[in-house]
Amino acid sequence: MFTLKNGDGMVWPDGKRIAVMVTFDFDAELLRKSVIGKRTIGFSDTSRGQYGPDEGLKRCLDMLERQQLKTTFFVPGRIAELYADKVQQIADAGHELAYHGYLHEASVDMPADEERENMAKSEALLEKISGRKVVGYRGPLDLLPNCAMQLMADAYKAKGDTGAWIKALEEGILKFPGNDYFFANLVDYYNSSNQASKAMEFADRMLANDPNNKLYLYVKAYLYHNMKEYDNAIEFYKKAIAADPEYAEAYSNVGLVYLMKAQDYADKATTDINDPKYAEAQAVVKKFYEEAKPFYEKARALKPDQKDLWLQGLYRVYYNLNMGPEFEEIDKMMK
Repeated sequence: MFTLKNGDGMVWPDGKRIAVMVTFDFDAELLRKSVIGKRTIGFSDTSRGQYGPDEGLKRCLDMLERQQLKTTFFVPGRIAELYADKVQQIADAGHELAYHGYLHEASVDMPADEERENMAKSEALLEKISGRKVVGYRGPLDLLPNCAMQLMADAYKAKGDTGAWIKALEEGILKFPGNDYFFANLVDYYNSSNQASKAMEFADRMLANDPNNKLYLYVKAYLYHNMKEYDNAIEFYKKAIAADPEYAEAYSNVGLVYLMKAQDYADKATTDINDPKYAEAQAVVKKFYEEAKPFYEKARALKPDQKDLWLQGLYRVYYNLNMGPEFEEIDKMMK
């Protein structure tokens, strides 16, 4: 093992001056098919790739045995299918097998479901050969796709390793700022763990870099919403709507905030019909329902099948505004 001495360098055992880590990518002819975007970066002839399993692998394994070294071989799933006997030799020699895509695909923009399918298929192939669980991963072409980063974060969360999960989320935000998963989950964690101020600081930091990002605006509104700072919540929900006029969730939440304002006001107002302030209080409450109405109706128009965004809200709005036919329609949908 080594010790790091405050920037003075690394000290290795037995007076050694350097340490080298050696791993192998066993891509065979799949390397010639490597593509980033529209650019092919592999070699042009298949035979160069076939040299690996035919001759190169044996030389590598012999060298590792002579040096008494154990290492990791990153193997695409398709190579495990085509050269199962060669991959078996790697496992029999005591080396680790790790996931390296299925077709050595540069999956930077691959949908998460497709990446999960590729990963599961490839891991099953490698585990069948080695008899050991696959835990290693290296993205083909040394690119870590955002969905793979997301899968890693999910795995840490499932294990209950909160520290590693948070670190993966923070790293994901830096590497893939366009992927909403990392930002939303990190802010949700801060908020649910009573760290609302930290969540707000983080949202502000992201907005400083991208002031018109609808998700960042929505999250800041949501944080204000939970803090019962209703006017600030409405302001930022409306900013999110300005950034995306078809943001149904933001419309729905503006409606919800107005309903919460109506409920809070009604709870504090007089219920005595003989009180001179009664009519004034009822007018204020009615105005809140009137303000909620167009936002819920817009959410319904945008996402008519997603009833959780508008059904309960319109039920309360139409009931409190005495809108008979509209209320009856919603009431039937509630049953």
